[in-house]
Amino acid sequence: METSRDLFRAVFESGPDALFVLHEGEIIGANAQAERLFGFGAGELVGTRSEALAAAGAFDEEERRRGEIAADPQTRPMGTGMQLMSRRKDGTTFEADVSLAALRDARGRDLVVISVRDASERIEMEAE
Repeated sequence: METSRDLFRAVFESGPDALFVLHEGEIIGANAQAERLFGFGAGELVGTRSEALAAAGAFDEEERRRGEIAADPQTRPMGTGMQLMSRRKDGTTFEADVSLAALRDARGRDLVVISVRDASERIEMEAE
């Protein structure tokens, strides 16, 4: 019999987008797509600060957005102008569409769920 935890894990891992769960800027959960998109091995992202995934100069913007989420915890869907220059483990950068959602876990911690999608192809197509 599948538990709700098993179902959550299956949904978390099967999504097409990179998914992160953050607590105070530290990654406490990341799915396999996040590891692939950012070039990390299994489990390497957990314990990493989210700013490590922002391109040089983009960290201030990433931190500002985290502050907005904390001050006004509501879901911000993709396609609402939330883009961020991101950095892979090998140092290459890409433009990412980002959506954010705030939640509180069973222990009362304020968390941020971040969904990331490589926007490079979309941006290239729109430029043509």
